[in-house]
Amino acid sequence: MKPMVDLLDLDEQGNLLDPGGQHSIVPRDDITAVLEERLHLDEGATDIFVYVHGWRTSKKRSRNSAGRLFELLTELYEKQPARYPELDGFRPHYICVRWPSYGGYSTVRDRAAAVSREGRAGRVLAGLLGYLNDRRTLPDPGPDILRNVHGQYLHCVGHSFGGRFLTTAIMETSARLLDGGPDTLSWPWRDENYPWTVDSLTVFQMAVPADAFAHPPFSALLERNMLNAPIALTFSPRDRALGRWHRLAEGGANAVGFRGTTKAAGPVHTTLLRPTTVPYEFPDPPARIINVNASRHYRSTLGFAGAHSDYFHPESAHLLLSLAAAAR
Repeated sequence: MKPMVDLLDLDEQGNLLDPGGQHSIVPRDDITAVLEERLHLDEGATDIFVYVHGWRTSKKRSRNSAGRLFELLTELYEKQPARYPELDGFRPHYICVRWPSYGGYSTVRDRAAAVSREGRAGRVLAGLLGYLNDRRTLPDPGPDILRNVHGQYLHCVGHSFGGRFLTTAIMETSARLLDGGPDTLSWPWRDENYPWTVDSLTVFQMAVPADAFAHPPFSALLERNMLNAPIALTFSPRDRALGRWHRLAEGGANAVGFRGTTKAAGPVHTTLLRPTTVPYEFPDPPARIINVNASRHYRSTLGFAGAHSDYFHPESAHLLLSLAAAAR
């Protein structure tokens, strides 16, 4: 049985669309009310996952992709809860954000950059994160062993160009949050200037140049902001979309999703995408970026994109659950 996934739609300019108004654009002042209508945040939820899909994904496929990934996550936890003792009582809530992603590589790349940087997608997603913050119970500070920490944790998950939207939204929201301080204690990047945090960020096969985190705008994610977590980035050399096609569109540059982050304005750690029976050991001191070599599992050679969308594996769910557990 697929888990329930709340759906939100954006247009090509990044506007939020009202599903009850023949997909008319939601005025900025009405965004909160529409989110209230569309999202049914369970007070008993422990973890909120926001997923943004990538390139060449139809609305139907985006719904199926979100359901498929979150079904893997739910099933894996139910199969082996003892491997994630910090997640005792785990009750996830799932949200999928959909956007028009059809077109050639360069067209969609430019659209993703424009609607996130110049359009409204960053602001809409920032509004979504802010809404979830208003409605969720923030985690309480706990002892050094954080198994009894209460509250709802917020996790962002993107694929391909969807990672651009999420990272832009985090930077957009960070610019607005300059009061108070976060309560979660597990990651070391918390800052008293930010009243709440995103507790994990994972991007499967991110469609940005391999050195993107070495300079603006993406280097800002490595500075103090609301992201109190490492940035987990999977990569596989079998990803043709981010190898050959990315090189053609980006002047010979490989993408993060093809070879991992090669240069960054902060520490980078590289690890394998681990089997579901093998725990993750995050570095101490932790690195701001975690390259995750997924070439053993993301291996598809079908079609022109190869392994670009071949991330629907229990091992991917294991990574997400491990990061959620480490946020406690």
